[in-house]
Amino acid sequence: MINCKECENKYWKQMYTTAVKRFDDVIMKLTIAVIIAFTISVACLITTICALIRTQNFVSKFEYVEETSVEIEQDSGGANTAIIGSGVNFYGTKDNN
Repeated sequence: MINCKECENKYWKQMYTTAVKRFDDVIMKLTIAVIIAFTISVACLITTICALIRTQNFVSKFEYVEETSVEIEQDSGGANTAIIGSGVNFYGTKDNN
C-alpha cells in the first residue's frame, strides 16, 4: 500500500526545489545585468570626465583678449565725441580741455 502522505511530501519537495532553482537562476541573471549596467555607467562617467579635461585643456591654450572699439567723431563745432563701449565721452570741449 502506498502512503499518500509520502507522495504529497515528495510532490511539494519537488515543487519547492524547482521554485528555488528558478529563483536562483533569475537572481543570477539580474545580478549579472546589474554588474554590466554598473560597469557601463562607470565607463561612461570616466569617458565624460576625460572629455571635460581635454576640453578644458584645449580652451586654456587660447589667450583671451578683450578688444574695445573706439569711435571718434567730430561735429561741425569742432567738438570731438569718443564712443567707447556703451558710454559717450566728450573731449576737446571748453569744460574738458
